[in-house]
Amino acid sequence: MVSVSVIMAVSKDNYSESLKSALNQTLADIEVICIDDNDIVNVTDSAVKVIKKDDSIDEVKGEYIYFLNPGDVLNKDTLEKAFRQAKGEGLDFIQITDEDTFIGETYQFLKLRGKTFQMDMTRYTKLIRTDFIKKLNNINSNDYLFFWECVFNARKFAFINLNQKFNKDKKDFDELASLINVSNEVFTKFKDYDHIGKFKFIIFDWRLELLYDAYVNVTEERKEEYYNLLKEDFTQMIYHWRFTDFAYDANPINYLFFKDVVYSKDFEDFKRLMVQYELELDSEEVKKENEIIEKNISILERENSLITNSTSWKVTKPLRKLNK
Repeated sequence: MVSVSVIMAVSKDNYSESLKSALNQTLADIEVICIDDNDIVNVTDSAVKVIKKDDSIDEVKGEYIYFLNPGDVLNKDTLEKAFRQAKGEGLDFIQITDEDTFIGETYQFLKLRGKTFQMDMTRYTKLIRTDFIKKLNNINSNDYLFFWECVFNARKFAFINLNQKFNKDKKDFDELASLINVSNEVFTKFKDYDHIGKFKFIIFDWRLELLYDAYVNVTEERKEEYYNLLKEDFTQMIYHWRFTDFAYDANPINYLFFKDVVYSKDFEDFKRLMVQYELELDSEEVKKENEIIEKNISILERENSLITNSTSWKVTKPLRKLNK
């Protein structure tokens, strides 16, 4: 049986290095499926299957699926290490990362709770069990909706640090604009799964941070267009009967961005307000950095106090040498 099916949707000619890295994995039992609607892929390798439509799930033979982002070059042992852990622990999916934040445990959504919003929400960083994924809705939908389907339905998932670097594709205007509706749909998905009551504040903050980042990444010549889309959406939110529930405990910095969009007279007025907003944002970052520094100083002071006040011969020996 095939261990991992690598699926890559190809839309432009940047796939060759990614494909080569998939075929050169130390895990032997791999198949590669390229979804190619534009006759871009030109390979003769029998391990590569090229299909014309996005029904790739029906073509899969592997126990697990890995969605490969064209542009990502996998380390040689990435899929083997991820597969061994996922298979060994009976995971529905495993998140490949280069951090140690959640390493060492298995999780369900309600165990991670709000920390789930810190996860990478792209499908490209996950190895997912095939039987599990076939039961999900929105398999071919936006990454954010697909992500929450996985997280809400997984009985068990985990993280593995493989020092694997992933390509961060820059989104075009249409992709950034789509985030306005997609992030609204995330609200609906939380409601459908009966999680909205516990997480309404977090979702609201997450949404504002997501759309602020999207605005920042829009090209200068189209920022006004994006601002108009935000203003229309945010204004509608004010008149939603549950708006005060969502906004009540919002992060003040995020809520300031929201108010700047809604109450600005026009784009020029908004740009003036954003100068103050960005100063507040910088101030908040400095405040967080100072808190970390103060915490570290406090730890060092405690350690120093333990050393200087200790009567232990071993602990005080270095200090006695300094006094000679």
